[in-house]
Amino acid sequence: MSTEQTVLGALKRLSPTEFEHLTFDLAVMAGMRNVTWRTPGADNGRDIEGEVITTDFSGAIQFDRWYVECKRYSSSIDWPTVYGKLAYADNKNADFLLFVTTSALSPTCKSEVAEHNRRKRRPTIRHWDGAALAQRVEREPFLLAKYSLAENIDSALSAKPFIETLIRIISAAYGAAHFRGSSERELECATMLSELFLARLDPRVRGHRAFVAERDGFEWLHVEPGSNLAPLDVLGFRALVAAVRMLSRGPVTAREQDGQIIVSSTDDLPIGSDELLNTIALASNFECKVSEEGLIVELRRSQAARNSE
Repeated sequence: MSTEQTVLGALKRLSPTEFEHLTFDLAVMAGMRNVTWRTPGADNGRDIEGEVITTDFSGAIQFDRWYVECKRYSSSIDWPTVYGKLAYADNKNADFLLFVTTSALSPTCKSEVAEHNRRKRRPTIRHWDGAALAQRVEREPFLLAKYSLAENIDSALSAKPFIETLIRIISAAYGAAHFRGSSERELECATMLSELFLARLDPRVRGHRAFVAERDGFEWLHVEPGSNLAPLDVLGFRALVAAVRMLSRGPVTAREQDGQIIVSSTDDLPIGSDELLNTIALASNFECKVSEEGLIVELRRSQAARNSE
C-alpha cells in the first residue's frame, strides 16, 4: 500500500470534528488568512471561511473570500449537495467554494461543476478529493504527527514550521538589539515559543495544562477580574500574549467576553501578524483571529465541548 493510500485511510478514520480541525489547520498552513469557523449547517458540521491574497501580472493585490466545506464522506458527493451550498456562499459574497473530502465528486457532479465554472458564475467551485487531500497532508509532517495519520514520522520534519518561526523571531531579536539597544520582548517571545514547541514535539507530553493567571501570568499582562482563562493551554497562551506584546509594542490586556477571550493592546497589531499567531494556535488547544477589538481567542470545538460537560 502506498503512503498516499495509508494517509487517506487514516483520514477516513478521523472523527468528523477531527477532520474539520485538520482541514482548518491545513488551510492555515497553506496560507489562508483570517481563517474562521462558520455557523453550523443543517448537518451540524462547522465549515470554514478565510481570505486568500493573490497578485496579478501587473502587481495588483486581490483579496478572495473562500468558503470551505468539510466532507468526510465514504460515498461520492452528488451535484444536489454542491448546488445546495452555492446559494449560501453566493449570498455571503464568497469568491470561491472549496469542497474538501475523503471521497470524490460524482461524474455527473464534476460535469455540472465544470459547466458552472465555464459560465463564470459565482462563486467558482474548487475541490480536493481524497487523493489530492492525502497528497497535501502528506507534505505536512506536523499534521501527520498531530492527527496520528502515519507512523515513523521524522521529528525534524514535523518541527519545520516551528523552527522557521523561531528563526524569524531570533532574527528580529538581533535586529532589535542592534537598532533599539534592547531585544527583551523578542527574546521573551522566543523563549515562550521554544517551551511550547518542545512540549508539542515531545511524545511523552500529552494534553494541555490550564492557564492560571496568578501562577502563569506576566508582570506586563493585565487579566481583567472575573475572566476565566483556565481552559486555555498555559504554554500556548503564554506564547500568544508574548507574541502580541512583541508585535504591538504596547501593554497587553486579556478579558473574557461572550465565551471568548479578547487579547488587546494599546497599539494595533501590524499587518501580517496572523502568520505567527496562527502558528502558535496550531500547537495549542485554541484558535485565534485578529479583529478590530483585538485578538479573539476561542477554544477548539472538541475541547470546548469537553469543558462544558
